[in-house]
Amino acid sequence: MKRSDRRHLKENALGTVLVSLENRFRGHGRALIFCGLVVLVGFVVIVKYLDLQNEKEFAGTQMLAEAMITATAPIVLPPDTSSADGSGALSAPASFQPGSYTSGVRRAKVALQQFIETADAHPANRVGLVARYYAATTASSLGQREEAIQHYQMVIESEGNGIYGEMAQLGMAEAQMHSGNYAEATEIFEASSKQVEWDIPVDGVLFELGKTYLLSGQSDQAQATFTRIIAEFPESLFQTDAQAELDKLGSSENE
Repeated sequence: MKRSDRRHLKENALGTVLVSLENRFRGHGRALIFCGLVVLVGFVVIVKYLDLQNEKEFAGTQMLAEAMITATAPIVLPPDTSSADGSGALSAPASFQPGSYTSGVRRAKVALQQFIETADAHPANRVGLVARYYAATTASSLGQREEAIQHYQMVIESEGNGIYGEMAQLGMAEAQMHSGNYAEATEIFEASSKQVEWDIPVDGVLFELGKTYLLSGQSDQAQATFTRIIAEFPESLFQTDAQAELDKLGSSENE
């Protein structure tokens, strides 16, 4: 076959393909256009959704940041109304600091409300989880143990095996201990002390467990737990405190 004949066949084949595509487009042009519009609309919806999610996450992060700022705001005590010389003259008022509070309790109450609002507004993302944890710790610091336990439980249910879930379990145990629920606190501390894969120091958990044993009147278990800290964790930051508790137990036995 001559080169000119082969070129002619190729040109005819290409022309056949182009004609076929043209006919197909003419027959299904509307369908193709519709499919293209569907894809385009779907893409726009996804972009809008992602923008909305990013906007929500940003808003949540901002709310959490404001709550953290409140929780660490300076404490400015009100001026003393009594004069040092007894003359009755009032001392100069303390200069006002924007964002400050006159007591730690007032500051904690405001921060608690902000943490709760953040957690409630963003229950399905990380910001809400962190806010819920700090709501629990703040409630506990105010002595609101039952409320703290509820917040801790919500964190555990959301992230039982994460770092906040682990800390929430210990926080709940401490809240139970201060509420007089020693059996519940002991159970959590004992289970947590066996979680060697946790990032939380075991010696710290054992020290809290020993304190719980003491409060519940189980001095033998407390002594064994403090002794374990001394023996197994020679570099522990709780060595001195554990030894002090052992000395107290020894003194009480000798009396």
